[in-house]
Amino acid sequence: MKQVEELSHRKLAKEAAEKEFQEFIELLASVKSMSLQDKPPKSSWTNDENNWSRIESLVAYAIDACKSDEQRKTAGMVTFPA
Repeated sequence: MKQVEELSHRKLAKEAAEKEFQEFIELLASVKSMSLQDKPPKSSWTNDENNWSRIESLVAYAIDACKSDEQRKTAGMVTFPA
């Protein structure tokens, strides 16, 4: 019974993480289509730790300076979503 609960919890956590990631991708697409003066301030990106981590991964990927395989994987997922 405990294993079933743990698997259910893992599945819900994975689904939540995937949803959050998809929302980030949609946010990037939305901001990309905005004019320069309408884009949100930098602080709105840096205040959210998850978003900022993903952005740092993208920057590192763009300049070929990824510090880890995880950072390269994150940047690849953002750049080339499934």
